Amino acid sequence: MTRRVDLKKWVWTAYQTLPQEFKKYPIFLATSGGMDSTVLASIALSLREKLPPLHWIHLNYRLRIPDSDSEEQSLKEWAKGEKVAFFSKRFSSKNKPKNLQAWAREKRFQFFHQIIQKKFKGKGTVWLAHHQQDQAETVFHRLLRGAGLEGLGGMERLEVLKDLHGKKFSAPLYLFRPLLEVPHEAIQHYAKVHHLSYHQDRSNLTDQYLRNRIRRQIFPLLLKENPQIMQVLVRLGSIAKEAKNGLRWVAENYLSKPQAFFKTKNSLQLKPLRGLPASLVSVILEKWLKTRLDSPQSYHRLLPALEMGVCSPVSREYRIPLKGKFEIALTAERFSIVRKRKGKSGLRKPKALC
Repeated sequence: MTRRVDLKKWVWTAYQTLPQEFKKYPIFLATSGGMDSTVLASIALSLREKLPPLHWIHLNYRLRIPDSDSEEQSLKEWAKGEKVAFFSKRFSSKNKPKNLQAWAREKRFQFFHQIIQKKFKGKGTVWLAHHQQDQAETVFHRLLRGAGLEGLGGMERLEVLKDLHGKKFSAPLYLFRPLLEVPHEAIQHYAKVHHLSYHQDRSNLTDQYLRNRIRRQIFPLLLKENPQIMQVLVRLGSIAKEAKNGLRWVAENYLSKPQAFFKTKNSLQLKPLRGLPASLVSVILEKWLKTRLDSPQSYHRLLPALEMGVCSPVSREYRIPLKGKFEIALTAERFSIVRKRKGKSGLRKPKALC
C-alpha cells in the first residue's frame, strides 16, 4: 500500500461494512484538532450527503494552556462554518491524576456515552481516527505488558464498549475506526494535498509516555531492521485475534454440551477438561465465568489457579475468592460458583504449567 490511498473511497468502503442498523445512527466524530482527526473530519464532510447526521465532539483537558483553549475555539469555529453540531467539555487545569492518559481516556468515553445517551437515546456511533501505526503501537505496547491473545488482537474497526474499568454502561458505546488499516503516510499526504490546518500536540514530542517512547525511540530502530515492521505488528494482531476467536468458538461449543456441567450450569465438570490443550482450557474457564458472573474479575490472577485445579486435582475442597458476592468451590471433580462463606479463602499458587 502506498501513501496515495484514496481515503474518501477507503472511508466510504469501511462505512459499508457496518451492520445495517449502525448505518442509520448519527455520527459523532471525535475531534482533537490534531492531523489525524482533522483529516477524518474533512473526509466525513466530503461524504456528508451520503452519511447520517454528522456531529463533532471534543474534550479540552486544559493540559496545554493556552494551546488547549485555542484548539477548542478553532474547532468550534470550523464546525460553525460547516453547520455541524459541536459538543465540547472543559476540565479544570488543577488536580490532574498522575496517570493522565488513563484518566483522559476514561473522561473521553464517559463524555461520549453521556452525550449519546442524553441527547440521542443511545443511538450513535463514535468515529475515531486511529490508523495503522496506532494499531502497531497498541500491539507492541501490549506485547511489552505481557498481554495474551486477547490483548495482542489490538483495536477493532467496530468496537462495542459495554463497560469502563468494570463499570457497566447503561447502554453500549459503539466505536468505529474507518482508518485503522491505513498507513499514517497516507493521512499525512491527504493533509498536505488538501492544505488542511491542524494543531500539533507538543506532548507528543516528549518521551514522558511509553507510547511516545515506542514511537520516537523504538520504532525507528525496528524500521531499520525491517521497513515493514508496522505491517508485521498489525499482522501479528490479526493472527492473535483469529486464534482467540477460534478458541472462543471451540469453547462456546464445548460449554453448550450438557455433559460439561455437573447438576447445574453453575458447576463445571473437570474430567472432560483434562487432556485438553492449556490454551483451550483457559478460554473455556474464562468464557464459563464471564457468562455467569456480573462483576468484573482479575482473570490474569484467577485463571492460573483454576488451570492448576484442572491439572492437579485437589484432595479437599478449596475456595477461590471472586470479586463480589461469590467464590469458586474447587473439588477434584468440579468447579462450582457459590456464595461466599465466612472463613479463609485464597488463590491457589500454581506450581507448574498444565
